[in-house]
Amino acid sequence: MDETRRLRPDEEETQLLRRALSEDAARRMGEQLRGQARIEVYGVGGDLEDILAVPPGGLSIGRGPDQQIRLNDRTVSRRHARIDVVDGRYYIDDAGSLNDTLLNGELVRGRAELHDGAQLTIGLHVLIITIR
Repeated sequence: MDETRRLRPDEEETQLLRRALSEDAARRMGEQLRGQARIEVYGVGGDLEDILAVPPGGLSIGRGPDQQIRLNDRTVSRRHARIDVVDGRYYIDDAGSLNDTLLNGELVRGRAELHDGAQLTIGLHVLIITIR
């Protein structure tokens, strides 16, 4: 006997509508991210914690509650670093943190330009930058 239950027409219609809305939302998100940088935030255990777009005004990174990327990690300063957007280019600035910021394994001193695939290490977190 076939164990699969046939969907009622209204259930099938609901599933089709949900799928279409999901595809539309994914398309709109892709359009919003085009031309912007995206940041994947990986936690202490290596798990993906968040994915964010870098707004035109840049964003702040740190442990403090007022930071746009908040990393709950004692090795991260309250105001650890900042990503800025200047003339369509992306830069990382260490904000004088006690435990430093690394870009592709190298210590960031002052301002450093970010390129597609860049890896930031901030405390025990890893941030991967995608620039479209």
